[in-house]
Amino acid sequence: EVVEFIPGAGVLVRFRLPSKEEIHLHCSIKWLRITPEPLAGIIYNMGMEINKPPQPYLDFVRSLYVPE
Repeated sequence: EVVEFIPGAGVLVRFRLPSKEEIHLHCSIKWLRITPEPLAGIIYNMGMEINKPPQPYLDFVRSLYVPE
């Protein structure tokens, strides 16, 4: 299956928390860079924005912050 990554397009990301719970993150592509590589073929890099992140994801991200 061929997938086209176009800035502004919607992407569903399945994310598994350390607890093994899987959550779905509805994202929008913000930028895309395609780099040809002689050994690896083509490398795709993209930035995405999470649209309305679910509470379990927000809780996970907050748990990564350790105040000094």
